[in-house]
Amino acid sequence: LQARLDATTILVTHDPVEAALLADEILVLADGKVLQCGTARALFRRPASAHVARLLGAQNLAVGHVVGPRRIDIGAGVIVTTGGPDLVPGQKVGWSIAASHARLGPDSPCCGTVLAVQPLGGTFELTVRAGGSRVVLSDGVGACSPGDTVRFAIDPDFIQVWPYDEAAGE
Repeated sequence: LQARLDATTILVTHDPVEAALLADEILVLADGKVLQCGTARALFRRPASAHVARLLGAQNLAVGHVVGPRRIDIGAGVIVTTGGPDLVPGQKVGWSIAASHARLGPDSPCCGTVLAVQPLGGTFELTVRAGGSRVVLSDGVGACSPGDTVRFAIDPDFIQVWPYDEAAGE
């Protein structure tokens, strides 16, 4: 209807899924202040902070240290990102990834200990302690149990990265 009428529409919602489905552009507000604005795609791919990431429904919020161009040490291995802000070696950053973009693999660069296994229809969701972070990832097999050590990889195209905010602790 919006496209057919060629009209500007303002929708106020607390539902990030609804915003992603209906909006061309999103303005993220908290306590009356603009935290970030831009296209729906840009905001969901590259939130400016942990606060924005949480408001947009991000999973797996964690902290890491930049060890090279587009390389972040997460305490359980090094992940690589293909976008986001310029990363400076030694810099502390926040990062996030959806469970569907983290996968198990015997030759994967990161490792951790399975804390929980949750069945979800035909798949399983694993909660893994990786360094100082908890990472939730999808597993189609469900062969893991709590206490198992697993190796996993994170899709570099879908990692959300933002500068770490010392004052906010995120």
